[in-house]
Amino acid sequence: MPNKQIISLSLSILMATWMVACGSGKSTPDTVTDTIGELDTPADDLDTSVDGDDGFDTPADDVDDLDVSTDDSDDAETPEQDISEVDTPDEPEEFQWAGGCEERTTGVAWTVPESAELEEDGGPFLRKPFVQSNYLDTATIVWKMAEDTEQEACVDFSWDGGSQTVCDTTALKNQYEIRVDGLPANAEITYQVTVGEIKTDESMFRTMPNRPVPMKFAVIADAHNNADALRRFSIQALEEGVDFVISNGDLAHNGLPEEYDLYLKGLAPLGAQMNVWSILGNHDDKNHDGYLDAFVLPQDEQDDFDRGEYWWDARFGNVWIGGGWIWSFYVSWPQMDLSQVGWYRQQFEKNHFQTAKWKLFFIHQPPYTLEWNEACDYHGEDCLRLTMIPLLKEFGIQASFHGHMHGIEYGQADGLWTFIAGGLGGGLDGMREEVCQPYEGFPDPWYRRYGFHNYLIIETGCDVMTIRYMDLDGGELSRIVLDDKAELIEHTIHEVPEPQ
Repeated sequence: MPNKQIISLSLSILMATWMVACGSGKSTPDTVTDTIGELDTPADDLDTSVDGDDGFDTPADDVDDLDVSTDDSDDAETPEQDISEVDTPDEPEEFQWAGGCEERTTGVAWTVPESAELEEDGGPFLRKPFVQSNYLDTATIVWKMAEDTEQEACVDFSWDGGSQTVCDTTALKNQYEIRVDGLPANAEITYQVTVGEIKTDESMFRTMPNRPVPMKFAVIADAHNNADALRRFSIQALEEGVDFVISNGDLAHNGLPEEYDLYLKGLAPLGAQMNVWSILGNHDDKNHDGYLDAFVLPQDEQDDFDRGEYWWDARFGNVWIGGGWIWSFYVSWPQMDLSQVGWYRQQFEKNHFQTAKWKLFFIHQPPYTLEWNEACDYHGEDCLRLTMIPLLKEFGIQASFHGHMHGIEYGQADGLWTFIAGGLGGGLDGMREEVCQPYEGFPDPWYRRYGFHNYLIIETGCDVMTIRYMDLDGGELSRIVLDDKAELIEHTIHEVPEPQ
């Protein structure tokens, strides 16, 4: 059995034994509104009924049969060879980021739909083409056909000074994933999809900059496949001119393929033009296959940590981003060199992390929270307090971002800024700030606001990072400005009427 499979088996046994230490049972509530299906009601009138299902499906480790036969013959002759004559292929050099920060104006122009209404029919596409794993010089275009097909599919890419066509006949569960490499960084890339006689209109995305420049991006969580809320968000994000989006868990309600169909339908005008980076939430954990089949996330060619697509990191302009997974934190400690913590500790030693001006971490569940229900019996995840916060502080990460709670909470937790922005499309938890009070030792000050479907717009400048909580009408709810030492520069809470 390979070492990494032994490690996985050991961690699985430990996880079952130690899970209580990180929010099993009552400390990890799964209360959330069931919003499956398309809703015609405004976002402020979304259903707030409760579904208490808390099932998880954990992935099984695949163990392959290995050929371990060897030739122990001592008589085998080994021909002599002049090592100097052997052609050794050159290893591609890893891109080296420059340090510091180079000013640029954030906010780019995108094609914005004229109507906020959902498109009724996707035609031959169950999931229209959307961009995944868009980095400096590569991107993957993903789409899913409505009917079974074995036809060859092609994507024509073009940019200023070049073009490339990539074709494939492999459609797993009617979904095509076509990757292109060798693109110029920080460039507008036009693309068009062809499947047999079907040809889409041209779309455009931008590759990420290869210089340490300011970035602007959006963060959503707890969409719960609410296509109407996602459509409204998509239009606002395009109007804001963000570079990319992070979807911080609970994309769907039960992780079913048809739920991701709705999720991507709502994001269609945005997903066709920019990358929406995904993170697993507790509802996505109910069916890993549905989540993993839907999206294309970074993977290692030689993976000694069994991470697959469960956690990842990426560098965009002047910001490093990590996307975590709660299950791997259940049995962890800050100094371990295995699993997710060990993998991140390796990344923290690399150029793309160390030269970043801003270092931000995203994981669905929060380490601290006050509101959940009137019993006030859930206060976040113990394992994130015990492992994640010390780990992130050790390596100078300025803030962590979470969902899970369908509302707004934030503050400095043990010296690390922690932001909860949940409930983009799921039912609002119906909590109010006066219900649960801080207990002894809880982070202070701590800010809370419930009753709003919300998301974040984040700008990572050369001197400060600006974090804006937004509602689905495009209004700003609050603004937090931090310097690169995570010192608070500005904090504004806007008084706006609460939705009825």
